[in-house]
Parts: sequence; C-alpha cells; structure tokens
Amino acid sequence: MQLDVTKNFRFDFSFWNEAKVKEISLGELIAALVRIKKIRSINTLLSILLDLDFLIAIKSFRHSAKSPTFLEVEEYWLNNYNQILKDIDSTYDLRNILCHEFGFWIEVTKETLFRYLKHSIIFLQQVDMYLYRLHNPLQKKSRKVKEETIARRSFMQREKELDELIAKISEVTDQLGYDRGPLEDAFSNEMILWKQYRKKLAKCNCEIYVGSRNFRSMIWVNMELITHEKIESLLRLNESLFLEAEKHSKVQKFI
Repeated sequence: MQLDVTKNFRFDFSFWNEAKVKEISLGELIAALVRIKKIRSINTLLSILLDLDFLIAIKSFRHSAKSPTFLEVEEYWLNNYNQILKDIDSTYDLRNILCHEFGFWIEVTKETLFRYLKHSIIFLQQVDMYLYRLHNPLQKKSRKVKEETIARRSFMQREKELDELIAKISEVTDQLGYDRGPLEDAFSNEMILWKQYRKKLAKCNCEIYVGSRNFRSMIWVNMELITHEKIESLLRLNESLFLEAEKHSKVQKFI
C-alpha cells in the first residue's frame, strides 16, 4: 500500500551524504520521507502502516500493568482524550509560527505551555505502550516463565564475570607484591553494600512494571545491566594495575 503522505517528498542530496557517513535508523528515514503537520498526519501514517484506525485504537487501549503511575496516566488519558489531541495540534501550530513566521506576534501563557508539554508526554506514553503491546502481545504463562529464566541466567553469567574480575584484581595485586592490608576488607565490605544497593536499585527501576506479567523478568534484566556497569567501572579503576601486571609479565628474569 502506498503512503500518500510521502508523495511530496523530494530527494535531498544532503540526506544521501548523511546516509553515507553514518548509520541511519528506520525512524530517521521515515522522518525524512514524511512530513507531519497535524495529529491527522500522524493518524493517517500509522493507520496505513498498522492497517487500522490508529487514534481509535489507542483511545480504547488498556494496558495490563497495575502500577499506580500507569493507572493514573490511563485515567487522565481517557478523561482528557479530545483536549490532548487538540493541544497537540496547537503545539504544531505554535511550532510553525515560531520557526517559520518570525514576524508574527503571539501571546501564550506559561500554564498553556506546560499543558501542551504535559499532554504531548501523555500522548507519547500512550502510543509507546500501545505499540509495545502490539509488537509484544501478552503470552502464555509458560512462555513468561521461560523469559524470566533466560533473564535470570543472563544475570548469573554476568555475576560470574564480576566475581572472576574481583578475584583477578586480588590475584594481580598479590603478584605485584602490593600489601592491600585494610583495603582488602574495605573492598569486600564495599561489594557487600553494593550488592544490596543493586537489588534496591533494580526494584526501583522496575516499579512501573509492578503488576505486569514481565515484572520478574525486568528485575533480572536490570540486575544484569547494573552488574555490567559495575564491571566496566572496576575495569576503568584498575586499568593501571592491569597494565603494570602486563609489563611485569614481559620482564626477562635471570635466576
């Protein structure tokens, strides 16, 4: 099916040059091909791509999350649907006036601007949740258990990498003859406290998923990501130690 909204597209050689020197995502390509001027343009484009009436679909969409934050946004969306779409159109109008009609005087209050911003964010949140659910439909419980198991195993592998790195730091320190003394105990205590912090941070990051079927999976995913960041941090902090150990290993010794 042809996208009529792209019929006025003109090839731009500057865009071609950008494509040659850097990687361009599908989203950037669509943004270059399609001109969005109103909420109607968004609806036309996404309705054609998804083969449905997009605005009607997102208006009636209900997500499965039980988080108070999500429920509050959903309730606000349902109660203010028409005003939100109207404000997005007004935001486009305001943008066009400011960017293209420099001599045009406008009067807009701070409260109105904040409302435009709030409604734009809520619209994007609703669209994001709808498209995510469309791409990742709810699956059977057995499948979710499998996803959680995969996420947990990925974390355990990353945890093993962390433990191996900690052991390597201790081993290299001993090989170089450094006396860590009380620093050894301090480092051990630091790691104990850090793992407690990691667990709390992962739960905090996943608060928006509370009540959803993938909550446990997201906890393990966050634990794995936080552990990866800690590994990278330890590698940076001990870079000079490992470099010294490498140089030491290349020294010819005569006994």
